[in-house]
Amino acid sequence: MHAGIVTADVGEFAKGGIYLNIEVEHDGLRICVEGQCYNIVRAGKFNELVSEIKDKLLKQGFAVVVGPKGIGKSTLAAAVIWELFMNGDIGRVARVDVLNEENYQGFERFLRNYSREFINYFGRLLILYDPVSTETYEREPSTQQGQGVLAGSSGGVRRVRYVKMPRDVEVTIANLINASSELGDLRPPILIVLPSDDYND
Repeated sequence: MHAGIVTADVGEFAKGGIYLNIEVEHDGLRICVEGQCYNIVRAGKFNELVSEIKDKLLKQGFAVVVGPKGIGKSTLAAAVIWELFMNGDIGRVARVDVLNEENYQGFERFLRNYSREFINYFGRLLILYDPVSTETYEREPSTQQGQGVLAGSSGGVRRVRYVKMPRDVEVTIANLINASSELGDLRPPILIVLPSDDYND
């Protein structure tokens, strides 16, 4: 895909292709923190929020999850995406880390081609923007000193670098909306996950 954009189907998502610290085992969503993986239990308010966000995405085509850092917004988003996959509501997810003048045209072309042609082969596309997750996890091993976390992955543990990735939240969101709105009825649903500070700004 283009720089700053990653796509995944259900199998790739289950192996951490979108959220590096989220995996699926025996059809159950698990979150991995410091080498330990824990089942995500769908109960109570969490379950209600998953259903509410899913409904907004399917009916309105847009949902924003806002809350303090560390409260579980990305975990909630992952649970929503997994349920959309399991119900056949989507066939692929595209996580956008940054959308600026360098990759906007390529992304717009990808959206147009997907919505008009590839949707028939791969299913509906969901766009995800979660800037906190993308500043925290990077796919390549650390090559510099600094903080790190260990994320479990099906048979082992791997080191993931903690970095501050250059981003411009406002520009990326505006570009996401512009690129998708030009598709009219073919526009894919967009899920945005924001810390309260960024949302308030």
